[in-house]
Amino acid sequence: MAQRPTQPRAFTSPTTRAVVTAFFARQRAGDHTGLLDLFADRVDFFAPGAANAGALGPGSTRSDISLFFSTLGKVLVPDRDFLVLGQDAVVTGFARCDTSLNPIAMHFTVVGAKIGRCHLTEVSTRL
Repeated sequence: MAQRPTQPRAFTSPTTRAVVTAFFARQRAGDHTGLLDLFADRVDFFAPGAANAGALGPGSTRSDISLFFSTLGKVLVPDRDFLVLGQDAVVTGFARCDTSLNPIAMHFTVVGAKIGRCHLTEVSTRL
């Protein structure tokens, strides 16, 4: 029979929550440089979408993902709260596209107070 740990495992990380909160604050403020500063030098980034949209797809450096965030501007609208499990955070929300809102989910991994992974899910192919 499995034994229960004597100490409860920490499921939240103040650093992860602070970095993801800063990500959306800077994104809403249009602080493109500050937003990119939150990312590690090497990042696992992926934003699916239309094949003809150059800002979408995989990226591994800040310059790779810069086009994505400069193109999309302030379109990402997170829900009020998000799930944090250690270094990982999952945020649901919407991407504003013309007059519609498309549901999205973003998975972040924060290592050393920097975003090392950012994957988007359900970004509309209309972006």
